[in-house]
Amino acid sequence: MKSNDKYKISFIKTFVIMVILLLIVMNLTRPSNEKLDSWIKNEYGLQCNYKGLVGCIKDNKKIIHSSQLRNIGIFASYEVELDYENDKKTTIRILGVFGTIYKMKDGVLWEILN
Repeated sequence: MKSNDKYKISFIKTFVIMVILLLIVMNLTRPSNEKLDSWIKNEYGLQCNYKGLVGCIKDNKKIIHSSQLRNIGIFASYEVELDYENDKKTTIRILGVFGTIYKMKDGVLWEILN
């Protein structure tokens, strides 16, 4: 075997190990469903009586919500649609990865992740 081949094999092994370690870290640091709900409550000033987003109010107005949570293992995407009593609607899209939560906009990246 040539020494060049040894370096290639060593590089491939190192690369595979690094990818596996990255996936493990991503899985371990993915925000929980509770953390995603808590972030939305704090960010949008919602007061909820129950676990999750059930029974929420804001500015003394009841909020009806529907949500879609996608927990892939290495990241979590969460889309929540809040319907206020005055027919106002808000759609919240967030991505949780590496223990951090990011606001997302509807677009190509969101469609790929969902």
